[in-house]
Amino acid sequence: LEHMCEAVEKYGGTVSQLLGDGILAFFGAPIAWEDHAVRACYAALSMQELVRHYGDSIQRAHGVPIQIRVGLHSGEVVLTASGHGLPATYRAVGQAVHIAARMEQMAKPGSVLATADTVRLAEGYVEVRPIGPVRVKGFERPIEVAEIGRTTVRRSRFDHAPARAM
Repeated sequence: LEHMCEAVEKYGGTVSQLLGDGILAFFGAPIAWEDHAVRACYAALSMQELVRHYGDSIQRAHGVPIQIRVGLHSGEVVLTASGHGLPATYRAVGQAVHIAARMEQMAKPGSVLATADTVRLAEGYVEVRPIGPVRVKGFERPIEVAEIGRTTVRRSRFDHAPARAM
């Protein structure tokens, strides 16, 4: 959990809840980030890397493999705050949270699964392997899903703009 929270905080995200052996985190609130989806992808990839290194040492010492799954979705949520000032805690609720949780449940251990909404916002910043439309519990229509691979060479929207114009 510590490694996952470290990755979220490194990229400006907010850890909302610790859920057993997982976390719920969001980007773009309470601090608005124009590149919130990119930050979420980078945090997810960093999470995987940090836990992989930690898991390697645990497996060597105790013979127990450790892998995590990460699910990403971009959408609107209702943000509730409790407390005042900097120690305030935030909780996100809504359909977007539900979809992100379903992506995590569907991801293979050691992978990051994202919806097309997140992929579209992070286009050019991460490598993506399209999976296609998948049925998601609680939704009538299939949702477009992709696996997030690694960061790409392009680092700013200005680097990405010429490719989009072609």
